[in-house]
Amino acid sequence: MKKPSFKILPTVYLIALGTGSSSIASVNRIRSVHFDKGRVERISMVPGLASVVTFPCDIDEAIVGREQDLKALVSPTTKKKQLTLFLSSGASQSTNLLVRCGDKKDLFVFDVISNRTIHQDVFKVRAFSGGPEVEDPNLKEIDSSEFKMRTSQKKGRSHVIEVKPPMLIEEKK
Repeated sequence: MKKPSFKILPTVYLIALGTGSSSIASVNRIRSVHFDKGRVERISMVPGLASVVTFPCDIDEAIVGREQDLKALVSPTTKKKQLTLFLSSGASQSTNLLVRCGDKKDLFVFDVISNRTIHQDVFKVRAFSGGPEVEDPNLKEIDSSEFKMRTSQKKGRSHVIEVKPPMLIEEKK
């Protein structure tokens, strides 16, 4: 009678170890959102890894807070709709990322969180709406080619402030 072979058991055990415990947590690694421009979105990154952020509009500008820790490159192959982020391996602090895109120069604000266990590979902005909250709901801005006028109505009174473009005034000697 032949003894059963247990050579397959260590291989199965190693495969189970490799898939069951990963050094990077698999929480929201690929995320697609409707972006509210009145809120700040978080992107968690493991230092030394890259992430991709895609937008529904062409990217005009990407501004990074801590440039020594985070690099943001606009992809030339995706019609300027994709931003690749690289978090340096020595990054221990979080930073922010501001992305301006579209005809209306929409602004997207992110906090990029340096994290040792959670990493988001893909963050896709499918659509967006909203904007920053207005602090004084009675305040409105009127644009004109010559000046900007701000009006505010409080306690039944109306105030008008006229702001003209700056002019150079020569000093008399």
